[in-house]
Amino acid sequence: PRRDAHARDATEMGCDDRNLGAIGFSQLQRQRAAREVARAAMLVEVGRDPPFALNLARAPPQMPAACQQALAAPEGALADLDGPLLMRVQHLLGILGAYELRRKGLPVEQLGWAVIRPHFGVFAPTRREYLDLLAEAIAKRRSEGGRCSLAADIGAGTGVLAAILLHCGVDRVIASDVCWRAAACATENLASLGLADRAVVEESALFPPALGLGSADVLVCNPPWLPVPRHAAFDSAVYDGPASEMLRGFLGGAAARLAQGGEAVVVLSDMAERVGLRSRRELETWITAAGLRIHDELRASPQGRRLRTAKQQAADPLATLRAEEVVFVLRLRAV
Repeated sequence: PRRDAHARDATEMGCDDRNLGAIGFSQLQRQRAAREVARAAMLVEVGRDPPFALNLARAPPQMPAACQQALAAPEGALADLDGPLLMRVQHLLGILGAYELRRKGLPVEQLGWAVIRPHFGVFAPTRREYLDLLAEAIAKRRSEGGRCSLAADIGAGTGVLAAILLHCGVDRVIASDVCWRAAACATENLASLGLADRAVVEESALFPPALGLGSADVLVCNPPWLPVPRHAAFDSAVYDGPASEMLRGFLGGAAARLAQGGEAVVVLSDMAERVGLRSRRELETWITAAGLRIHDELRASPQGRRLRTAKQQAADPLATLRAEEVVFVLRLRAV
């Protein structure tokens, strides 16, 4: 086992079995020990119960409150842990950043600059182009005479899409998210916007039980845009798994839940196509197999993303692709 660990360290350094002997196990041992010391030095003990005190000199005064927001979990999950709670400094900085973002909030133009407050671990709507596209899609539906009595927001996150649906004239919205953090976040945001009487939020995977078959005039889903495996719990906000699990699950169940003349609105990016993870033909095949057809497509290039200096582009191999990325909304109807 010890030799295997050293071999892994050698691989990380760009070595293999052919030149491992030249480097010497003693050198690898010293370097590995130095890395372990550095990692240990970056760990901070955090109290597991409020007020979440940190054993860290000059910690920001709001740090205990930030930790309480991020680490408090239902059913006392932290109480089941044995021993001290150790966290990396970079994780604590992320918790602090999420706390400040929630405190300040994100003004949303499509809501008349009302503020959405993302919770820790919930995807923040920092890009506006897909919010514009959703508002445009609902406006086009209304101009075509389409009903907007009941809509559902599948994978609600902060609740920003549900709020935009209501702001654009939808009478009532059922929102759902499989993550308890997101469900709580959406509930809080919709209440703070004065929309609680027209919206209900459920913690549910995909379609919530409250959404009956053949009942929705509009179904909205903004699934993770990249079909990439998830390695951590929070990855589910960005990565949809190699089989595009949420996207295909939504498409597969949409037709049965649409009312007569209803439509499913899917928010996507062409980044998966640009990096070769999914083709447009594959996406259209899933749509057809689900008993749906493309009624309309709205497209927009991400705003504020421009190629920077050559050095910055070299540090970010995807910079060119991000600058060319197109966000699009598909308005789908049952065949």
